[in-house]
Amino acid sequence: RTVWPTMEGDKMVAAKVAMGVPTFVPSEIPVETNMTGGLEIIKNYPIQAGGRQLDVTCLAVGNPHAVAIMDEPVEQFPLVDIGPHVEHHELFPNRINFEIVNVIDRSKIRARIFERGAGETMSSGTGSTASASAARAHGLVDDEVDVIVDGGVLRISWNEAGEAFLEGPAVEVFTGVWPG
Repeated sequence: RTVWPTMEGDKMVAAKVAMGVPTFVPSEIPVETNMTGGLEIIKNYPIQAGGRQLDVTCLAVGNPHAVAIMDEPVEQFPLVDIGPHVEHHELFPNRINFEIVNVIDRSKIRARIFERGAGETMSSGTGSTASASAARAHGLVDDEVDVIVDGGVLRISWNEAGEAFLEGPAVEVFTGVWPG
């Protein structure tokens, strides 16, 4: 990935990252296309997970994502309970990351992220990019979107070629010395 740092003195305080062009092609995500009847894209596709029906839009941003854009406030959604059912759903042969999204307006969404193998996370570059890209594919947002996640706010934008860019703060979370 190409990264453009924002520096204050010798410290990086923010960055812009080229995330690539999101793909909605089922075989590139991957999604079990024999289950979907050969759909060219998986958009608002109904699945049953944890006793709930969810309409998911599937895409890959270097890794696979299923995004559910919903009216129910994401804060009230039982992500920790439902996330594992989506992650391991038979539609996703390599498991999948799962995001739930509320569209606030054309420039802002609220998302929560369940990463495959890790559970709910406070923030994710690919999860935020997938959330905004799914909302954009539905025509719900413009070409620059703030994604509000539990860990803060990330901005996603796209260029004319469809490449997504992520911008956000860079925060030091750990320092250490590697034993030599």
